Amino acid sequence: MSSSTNETIALFTYLTLHVNAVLAPPIFVLGMIGNAINIWIFTRKSLQKNPCSIYFCSASIVSLLALCSGLMSRLLGGYSIDLTTWNSVLCKLRFYFYYLSIVLLSWFLVFASLDRFLSTSQFVNYRKLSCTRVAYRLVFCSTVFNILLYLQVFYCFIADPNQYPIQCYAYGDICRTFNDLEFLIIYSLLPAILMGIFGCLTVRNIQQMERRIDSTTNIPNCRQKRIQLVPMLLVQIAFFLIFTIPLAVTKFYNTLIVLLHLSLTPEHRAFETFVFNITVLVSYLNCSISFYVYTLAGNVFRQELKKTAQQIVAKIRC
Repeated sequence: MSSSTNETIALFTYLTLHVNAVLAPPIFVLGMIGNAINIWIFTRKSLQKNPCSIYFCSASIVSLLALCSGLMSRLLGGYSIDLTTWNSVLCKLRFYFYYLSIVLLSWFLVFASLDRFLSTSQFVNYRKLSCTRVAYRLVFCSTVFNILLYLQVFYCFIADPNQYPIQCYAYGDICRTFNDLEFLIIYSLLPAILMGIFGCLTVRNIQQMERRIDSTTNIPNCRQKRIQLVPMLLVQIAFFLIFTIPLAVTKFYNTLIVLLHLSLTPEHRAFETFVFNITVLVSYLNCSISFYVYTLAGNVFRQELKKTAQQIVAKIRC
């Protein structure tokens, strides 16, 4: 290889490590703090009976798992001390819990968008399905299903320094294709479509509800029962799509390269590895920003957060 080639490869390798070392820590810290506060708020008595709160709380729990299992390893990789790049056992455990947590996160958001559609429906039978009993069942069943679904990670994933685009990845064409297509469909494509559909239907329900409400009706009480948490959900869905689609596209592109046995120059391979790592890091924002989205977009959430802060201050003063 020429000196310019070596310099290009060294540059992209440096950028990959530097980006992980600089951006991963704040995403990790803000995510851990934000999700912990989310869990605290959504388990308060005033929100416990709202099924959407159950989905949001569950999403915050699996977001913590994703940050600890996936982003922690990436953070350490920024300092060249990521053990999963050479230890296959740690590699398998990392991706098992990472895939399990982020897929559950996406489906909990789907369930939350479905619940808001049901709760704002004009049909009584639909609104009856928006209840905590259904929420707990969906959370439990989806968790068990994905726990079993991703057991294949323990067979497919190994740590190999010669793998592309990262050293800890699915090995072999069959495993690689299955995992990347599964990721594209189950984590990105299908949840995105369902979130978009239910989100649009919820907005339509709200518009129809407002037209039906007479001017003499107590509108604030009606809205608080049926529409609370909707703005938070819609904003989070939008961010989910923005942060998820680039990673899904990149993984699919890398899989095509392997399946078609396309030869890449060392510089091109280094560049693709850098882009892949950037899209992975961006996807972790889904696990990190929910608290800040809820605070900005959710009036109900802000009220509960304010009450909690006031109670803490009162206890400290006493």
